[in-house]
Amino acid sequence: MQKPAKRKCVRVAIVGGGKACKRMLEILCSDQSAKAGIKVLGVACPRDIGEGYRCARQKRVFMTKDYREVLNLKDVNLVILLRQSKRLLNGVLSSKPIHVDVIPYGVALSFMNLHEKQRDRIMECERSLDSFKEQVEDYWSLFDNAVAALYRTGIKDGRVIMCNERLAQIIGYKNREEVIAKYNVADNYVDSNRRDELIAVLSKFKKVEDFEVLMKRRDGSHFWANLSAVIFPEKGYLEGMLVDVTERKLMEEENKMLVRQLIRIQEEERKRIARDLHDALGQALSSLQFGVGALRESIPRDSADPKKLCDKIISDIEQVGDTVRRISGNLRPAMLDHLGLIPALEWYIGRFADHHKGIRIDFQVIGFKKRLGPENEIALYRVLQEALANIARHSLATRVRILLTFSYPKVIMTIRDNGIGFGERRRKLSAKSGFEGVGLPSMRERMGALGGHFDIRSAQGKGTSIRVELTFGENQV
Repeated sequence: MQKPAKRKCVRVAIVGGGKACKRMLEILCSDQSAKAGIKVLGVACPRDIGEGYRCARQKRVFMTKDYREVLNLKDVNLVILLRQSKRLLNGVLSSKPIHVDVIPYGVALSFMNLHEKQRDRIMECERSLDSFKEQVEDYWSLFDNAVAALYRTGIKDGRVIMCNERLAQIIGYKNREEVIAKYNVADNYVDSNRRDELIAVLSKFKKVEDFEVLMKRRDGSHFWANLSAVIFPEKGYLEGMLVDVTERKLMEEENKMLVRQLIRIQEEERKRIARDLHDALGQALSSLQFGVGALRESIPRDSADPKKLCDKIISDIEQVGDTVRRISGNLRPAMLDHLGLIPALEWYIGRFADHHKGIRIDFQVIGFKKRLGPENEIALYRVLQEALANIARHSLATRVRILLTFSYPKVIMTIRDNGIGFGERRRKLSAKSGFEGVGLPSMRERMGALGGHFDIRSAQGKGTSIRVELTFGENQV
């Protein structure tokens, strides 16, 4: 087996000083030229005060004023002319040894210009590369130090293709490499159907935001995740952001419990006040009415004025009694506790229709066979009560349709009117300025505390629609 031939060393002599000599020396004495086997043996500088002379002395190269001396140096095989002189060129050509090659000034100048352009290009590429490296480092710094977990997963298999360190922290792994090797998103949904829902939404809309789902950590514990993602079906993966919102969900549940307790306390207080009004004050008024009636009967028949006064007092007492019964019914209808939601709603709708003759109400109930529990029934009753009050005050409606449907596990109530409605801009301005009132927020709070949904839609001149929805377990009906 033959050994590879050694690279031939090129030994160079330079004839000519000045700036051109300095440029050539810097090129030929560079590390790159040294690796290529180029060695400068000597320089013939006409003057010993020029840039070429000083550079040669700095590079520790042999210097002379006579070009013949550098031609006679041992092993010189290349002479570079850095002066534009035919006399010098002819002199070098006539006196050089046969084994020495000569590069004339024009070729040498072209070489230096080309080298410097190439050097500038290389430097520009190096600067671009450094800038690109900085951008990549900044990207990875942003990627890894993000508060949210960033990830890329396969659409079909849920395999983690790429992620940052935050995802590893959230799900309990040491680093992202371990997550990529061991964690599968599709296998760690508490409800696997939720991933199917996510993929379906992504396939339809290409992206999804604020998709909340219950997921598993490495140790099997559960946490609530808020997902935002974009799908790339042609590449077979999706990219997204995951935020651990477990603490927020716990706080929301605590707030719901507090709201439920406040509503329960409020309803109990209303119930007590309604009972006191009905029982104590009602009995007192009845006793007063009977007393005045007895007093009237004891007055002689020919005394007309005292009897008229008694009749007036009895009439006033009856009006006060009606007012007490109305207030008591608004506070807490006894029918709701004793007979249930449907009779209470029918009673309230009938009374509302009596007071608002210009509004026709169509009330329909579908699927009710059981009681819904006190909290749920009073919530639906209050929603209807507030909705009808708003319709009477603001809508100028002539017709209201109410549909109450029970289809396990959901109860849905819709209330639609044909009134003047209101635009989205007006609703936002009212809410922002604080003039929305307490009715709508109260409905939302009641539904939210019970895990339900409240939705109101309206358009200028097209009426208003309210939809509430409650979901029940078997132990709640």
